[in-house]
Amino acid sequence: MKKNDIFTTQITSYTSEGLGVCRIDGTVVFVPETAVSDVLEVRITKVMKSYAFGRKERLITPSANRIASNCPAFPKCGGCDFRHISYEEELAFKKQRVEDALHHITGINLSPEEIIKADSIDFYRNKAQFPVRACGGKTQLGFYRERSHDIIPIDLCHIQRPECADIIKALKKWMDEYNILPYDEINLNGTVRHLYIRSSSSENEFLICIVTNTDALPHANRLTEYMLSACKNITGIVQCINKTAGNKILGDKYKTIYGRDFIYDNIGRLKFKISVQSFFQVNTAQAYKLYSRAKEYAELTGNENVVDLYCGTGTIGLFMADKAKSVFGMELVPDAIKDAMLNAQLNGIENATFAVGDASEFDKNIFAGDSADTVIFVDPPRKGLTEKLIATITEMNPTRVVYISCDPATMARDLKQFIQSGYEPVKCTAVDMFPRTRHVESVVLLSPKLN
Repeated sequence: MKKNDIFTTQITSYTSEGLGVCRIDGTVVFVPETAVSDVLEVRITKVMKSYAFGRKERLITPSANRIASNCPAFPKCGGCDFRHISYEEELAFKKQRVEDALHHITGINLSPEEIIKADSIDFYRNKAQFPVRACGGKTQLGFYRERSHDIIPIDLCHIQRPECADIIKALKKWMDEYNILPYDEINLNGTVRHLYIRSSSSENEFLICIVTNTDALPHANRLTEYMLSACKNITGIVQCINKTAGNKILGDKYKTIYGRDFIYDNIGRLKFKISVQSFFQVNTAQAYKLYSRAKEYAELTGNENVVDLYCGTGTIGLFMADKAKSVFGMELVPDAIKDAMLNAQLNGIENATFAVGDASEFDKNIFAGDSADTVIFVDPPRKGLTEKLIATITEMNPTRVVYISCDPATMARDLKQFIQSGYEPVKCTAVDMFPRTRHVESVVLLSPKLN
């Protein structure tokens, strides 16, 4: 087998990244934008020692699960992985991905009870980030091609709010009319780097952030006029100044150009104040379902002390507060803790306290509650938990641990250490937080092993 060879084959499974898998002359070949049961011609693009990569050259017999993509940018922009298969097939892949991680990495016979699907798979994201660059002499906004900084121009993105399309047009109109230059990441000059949009589903509010490479924002009044004409639900326009080189989107300096610098959104009955830099789940409707399942697993009676590690702006802990004796949250980012305390006040929650600190360095002595009546929630970043934190948690001997994860592999790795430390995974649910992408959330209940 060598590069540019063409073979006829059939896709038999998926990788955890959503690539189709086939075998050609005993070699495993990974092929993007394919579906299980596709019969197709595959052109080999890269040959490694024990596997290869290919691309779909010609589809001979399409899978019954294959559908036509409704997005002209797919698959080039890299934002979606599954616009070519049915939602049912996507859900099956994600549930299987969690199950495979539990079985193969953790080595336990536990499968997700179900995968909680989204009621809507379109226009669900409440946060959008569009890099602004010059392409062919024109200002373009879009997404980076996967594993590159090439811009794929976007007009309407089917997983972002549809209003984003009109906001993009308004920004381009303003930049073209007043000769406002896009940022050049090679020469480190130009003005506008990113368009960053936050929206709320409950209040239907939009917060616009223009990320600039300069202190000045010329013709800001005209920008405001164009934006408000494009979207009547804009409640604030903010300039964020970021003069640093590199991939960091937001800077540390903000100016409010119009209105207020925050919006409100609800998860269930709870109201949250969201600024540009606040952490908030990007799919509000699915966040409610995820937290509800986590609350069900926690079996709170009102007598438990809840510890919420990696608490962000306090969403999980505050969601549990009405069924808990107390809530203690820890997060490394000071602004997030400020938001958590503000959100507690906003909702009249008096049994929650929050502290700035590295959750991975959590010490049981920080927590003043009785660990015998403690339920610990962890929602770590993609890299998962540290061995030290898992040891600390199990030494506290909590009644239950509820592990929320955005990466099945690191979750399964951590569950293995919990098992070795005397806790066993009892239940698991997968949650589709990010329809049309390969990403999947999981929530697992762990309890002390019975002697």
